[in-house]
Amino acid sequence: MIYEEVPSSPLQTSPFIRGKTLILHHESCIISVRVVPRASRVKILKEAEHFKIKLTSAPVDQAVNRQLQEVLANKLSLPMRNIEIIPGLQSRNKRVSISGLNEQQVFALLAP
Repeated sequence: MIYEEVPSSPLQTSPFIRGKTLILHHESCIISVRVVPRASRVKILKEAEHFKIKLTSAPVDQAVNRQLQEVLANKLSLPMRNIEIIPGLQSRNKRVSISGLNEQQVFALLAP
């Protein structure tokens, strides 16, 4: 996994996103997620460059996005406010910002 540390600055309000690179910002990180809606059960899989998360909800009225936030919050033991979908609200490919944990902690908790 390629990652880059982002220096702290009062002027810097959000982490940078470049391609498939995971960018860290103190105790937060951004992960790439591919969502599979209407699965028979919830499952998190680690693939080469992203996590594949199977969700049971249908892609209607942001239900998949809400379930994705709930699943990640429960799995990572964080409040839902710490899980934010950056781009990809209407796409299967999403980038998710996770506040409160660093990259190593997120990967350890999401590993199957």
